[in-house]
Amino acid sequence: MPDISIIRPICIFLLIVYHSFIIYQGGWEMPLDFKPIAAYWWIGKISYAFMLELFVFISGYVFALSLQKRELSFGQLLNSKLKRLILPSIVFSVGYYFMFLYTGEFHILHFLQTILSGAGHMWFLPMLFWVTLLCYIIDRVKCIPNWVKTIGIGGLPILSVLPIPFQINIALYYALFFCLGMLIFRKRAYIKSHFCNKPRLAILWGGVFCITFIGGALFIRDILNFYVQNDSLIIKGTSLIIQKYVMIIYALSGITCVYLLTNYYILSKNINLPSYVIELNSICFGIYLFQQFILKILYYNTNLPSIVGPYWLPWLGVFITLLLSIGLTIVSRQSRIGRYILG
Repeated sequence: MPDISIIRPICIFLLIVYHSFIIYQGGWEMPLDFKPIAAYWWIGKISYAFMLELFVFISGYVFALSLQKRELSFGQLLNSKLKRLILPSIVFSVGYYFMFLYTGEFHILHFLQTILSGAGHMWFLPMLFWVTLLCYIIDRVKCIPNWVKTIGIGGLPILSVLPIPFQINIALYYALFFCLGMLIFRKRAYIKSHFCNKPRLAILWGGVFCITFIGGALFIRDILNFYVQNDSLIIKGTSLIIQKYVMIIYALSGITCVYLLTNYYILSKNINLPSYVIELNSICFGIYLFQQFILKILYYNTNLPSIVGPYWLPWLGVFITLLLSIGLTIVSRQSRIGRYILG
């Protein structure tokens, strides 16, 4: 699938950009005594805007392809995703825990909860595990009308505000995008023939994204976050739900724009992807696993912040992290264990 081979590396690049600029959004501690930079806040915000939702969307897209190729029982799916998602999550979470979270006191229950929930950026893997199982079940249940399923999937983000452990609550938010990916894959022939040959439509959706994202980001930052801090559980819960659906609106418009533009480019140019693009696509999972380790070390365990200063730090973070993540993935895949874990 050439469209996925293009979109997936874009997602990985946006992820590295986001984590490189996250210090200016308050997600990580600021190295040294750096001051906030407003432009860098927006760079981080834009790179994160629909990047994770797009990741989940293409996961659903690829999953629908795998179901088309061969029937999977629930047991086969469970075994496959335990190996593909949970095993790498546990292995890298253990490393992340002892490198960045361990404070000298070891509590076995806290350790197990952290590892099973995914330490650091590994949270995405158990979340995707639950999303895949949930959407498989929804897809396989034939006795429920599709319109009922649609309403149910659209309402799942409401439940994501509940404190359900092991990233299950987060999975309820992202299930919508996974199911959408499955649906678009199954309707791709119609969509590509009727919509992907119209670049103006993609540009229109890009405009919708810009308007909804800027308005939504400011609305969440300046208004909703105030109510999220409220002591009333009703006000806090309602604010969180509104926040989720504002994010869904601009994420859907962003996904639509990227999907249409990517397929327009492929169809109009009638291209065959270069081998390096295909190879880069194949190592994206390894890049994802390594990138945050590298950035954390660069920001907090080297003299790089004091040498380059606040303005150059995130840009060098992107460049160095991208190169080292690619290198570590290629080297790791030379061993049998590395190939087993990284795929």
